Amino acid sequence: MPIGKYSFGALRPHGDGFLTARGTFQKYFAQQEFRDFIAETLGEAPVAFAPVIFVVFRDKDLEQEVLFRRQVRDVTRHSGWHAPERPSRPVNARPQLVERIGAELQVLWAAIVDRGRVLDVEEIPDALRERLRGANVSAARAIDLCLSDPLNRQGLAAAAAARKEDLLIHLALTLFPGAPRYTTLARSIQRDLRAFFGSHAAAIQEANALLFSVGKPEIVRQAVDAAVEGGLGGMRDAITFRFYAPALNRLGAVLRVLVGCAGILRGGTEGADFIDIKLDGRRFNFLACKDATARLPICSERTRVDLTRLRVSVDQPDGMVLYLVGRFLPRDLPGTADQIAFDRKLVAAGIADEEGRGPRYAELNEILRQRRAKTGPIS
Repeated sequence: MPIGKYSFGALRPHGDGFLTARGTFQKYFAQQEFRDFIAETLGEAPVAFAPVIFVVFRDKDLEQEVLFRRQVRDVTRHSGWHAPERPSRPVNARPQLVERIGAELQVLWAAIVDRGRVLDVEEIPDALRERLRGANVSAARAIDLCLSDPLNRQGLAAAAAARKEDLLIHLALTLFPGAPRYTTLARSIQRDLRAFFGSHAAAIQEANALLFSVGKPEIVRQAVDAAVEGGLGGMRDAITFRFYAPALNRLGAVLRVLVGCAGILRGGTEGADFIDIKLDGRRFNFLACKDATARLPICSERTRVDLTRLRVSVDQPDGMVLYLVGRFLPRDLPGTADQIAFDRKLVAAGIADEEGRGPRYAELNEILRQRRAKTGPIS
């Protein structure tokens, strides 16, 4: 079971685990501890999917695809295919080709945008090729129809730029010490590299440059400033940028690579609700909460990662409350405005200061109890 989401109050320590009230033995693992256990037992580096949920791949091509998919952003993807404008025609005229195969073009367009590039014929799903063949339309003709509208071409250009950056981040992370090494790349990724970089060698050169750049504090500072300005997180203090972990892939390439490197040492970024990045680009905190959606989240597990020393440490802070979390949430996340309003009331009531410092959970409960007795709850 994962450490951090459970209380040990009713358990009795026994060996390297605990005895329950029913006399059963339970062993709890931290994320990194469980990852190391699997790697030592199986001789393979596992891939984290969730807190203490790992997968070990026999199919290394599939493993590459899964790891790359984690870098893919959805926010820049073009939503749908636009049929080109057609001149008006008599009601009894034969339907235009784009109208006859509109459903097929929608499916094809979704696949093209997903890859950020025009597909090779063999990449088109067999079922879709059969449907196009039944309509007497070649795959090349269908692709031309998809790209016939300027809005579609603009959407594909945006998807291509996002896909190229996602690939660059993925490659940069494979170059970090401790990341999986592959003797050959998955065929789909090889096609992507040729399309976006010209060659594997050129892509690796750019990935090396990106990985090298994240070691410069001034570059990290610029990336943090852009993230704050974009409403994707906030400064916890003068040297710490904190953001909501599910928003990771909305950050710029520099911060995504930095967090990815820390995640390689930690055993993935899964299980974290908030992530701290120090402005030196070397130190990180991964914070897991009992309920990250609460107005006052309680931190149940903190993982510190130091890239300089290649060191990871895990602890369970005693009653650590995350105050003023509204400033760390994405600006466009539903509920952020309400959270910020609640945070202002906390500061006005003197419970937390402007820097987000406040009492531990037990002391907070006592303060709130006394306040409810006098003036009612903060809402």
